[in-house]
Amino acid sequence: MFMDRMKNMSLLRQLALITLTIVVFFSFLIFGYLNASIDSYTRNQIFDLMKSSQDEVLFMYESGVKKPEEFNKRIPNNMEHIILSKNRESNHYGTSYFTNEVIREATDQLQNFESEYQIVRKVDGVQYYFSLQKTETGLVIITIADSGFSQIMRNSLMSRVVDVLVVVMVLLIMILLTWMGNIIYPINQIKAYIDKIRSGVPAELNINRKDEIGLLADSLVAMNRELDKQEKAKMEMLHNISHDFKTPLSTIKSYAESIKDGIYPYDTLEKSVDVIYDNADRLEKKVQSLLLLNRFSYVLEENSEVEEISMQDIINKTILAARVIRPDIRIEVNLEPVYFLGNQESWRVVVENIIDNALRYAKNVIAIDLNHQEGLLIKNDGPLLDEKNIGNFFKPYEKGSGGQFGLGLSIVKRACSVNGYEAIGYNQDDMVVFRVYPKSKPADNKQKNRLPKQRTKKVKKDKDDNS
Repeated sequence: MFMDRMKNMSLLRQLALITLTIVVFFSFLIFGYLNASIDSYTRNQIFDLMKSSQDEVLFMYESGVKKPEEFNKRIPNNMEHIILSKNRESNHYGTSYFTNEVIREATDQLQNFESEYQIVRKVDGVQYYFSLQKTETGLVIITIADSGFSQIMRNSLMSRVVDVLVVVMVLLIMILLTWMGNIIYPINQIKAYIDKIRSGVPAELNINRKDEIGLLADSLVAMNRELDKQEKAKMEMLHNISHDFKTPLSTIKSYAESIKDGIYPYDTLEKSVDVIYDNADRLEKKVQSLLLLNRFSYVLEENSEVEEISMQDIINKTILAARVIRPDIRIEVNLEPVYFLGNQESWRVVVENIIDNALRYAKNVIAIDLNHQEGLLIKNDGPLLDEKNIGNFFKPYEKGSGGQFGLGLSIVKRACSVNGYEAIGYNQDDMVVFRVYPKSKPADNKQKNRLPKQRTKKVKKDKDDNS
């Protein structure tokens, strides 16, 4: 309940409550401890003072000083000395003379000591300090001090300690308030920054700190920049989609209207209908690509059972269709029986898209390697990739020269990612290489990058060998 209330308070109120709690707690703790410590310290100081006064009085007495006023100059107030000779004659010295009950209590202590004895006793409800000492010459001195003397010393000492504690406490509170202010102010800046972003207002956040608050601010700024970048990419994608849809739709519409009016824009009715069909087919492929791009985000959720897919079978079937498309291209194949984990449909799309991309750019040869060490590598001898722009080829609507929709490699990247694999592209020995390998296997660690050599699950067979 208390913690729930704390969470609903502002940081400033939380600080005030915590500070007050600490102050109250330590006040009881410190003052309780101080009382006991100061009482013990005061008691020891009084006995030390009484002992010092005893030594001085005994020295004067043994030196032959007889006048009481000479002694009284050296004896503190609220203290009395009684010197007993060997035959127990008593001599009293001091400005305070205590009652017979107090003196009787002091002399009753003679039986309890041999050479030195100190004790505190209450007489008639008043606390007294007694110190007894016996000299080598047989003299006994009894010193009495009342509580008034100790109270003066105690109050003086307590006052000094309390003053120091108050100063320390005030300094600590000021330090806490300053520190809390340095936390609350940047947090308020971050809140204002987030509110502006949420409202769509341009905002800047400059917090020059290296602690967790500074790291949080830097992360928010980086996140905002990334969101802006993604928003621009999204708008650009929508623009590209609308542009790519607009041309074939306009063609279909204009050809359909012409045919309806009995006009054949492309010589004959059959040729004009073929143009409409081709543009419709192009739109269908684009829509399918967009659906695939979005669908692969949910493939793993829709297919909870992970399968082992024979990449060798998928590649062989894809090559059969590729040879027909471009019979002038030599396709070199080196395939080991490697199985990838994931969804069969997605892996088929990955292989088809990479090979289709290679067919589009290859001049003479395409080399396909599948092995346990490196995974899947598809190479072609087409124009090399722009080193500065390699990372963008897997983004939606990033088209190279001769590209179609700019979605093929983006679909490859998404499909590999949802299955737990990585897809990269690079130039190697005048060849363009696209490689697919498990994310848990670093690309540059070929010795440790081992794929399963044996299946542990039954491979799912293709239902349609012509798909």
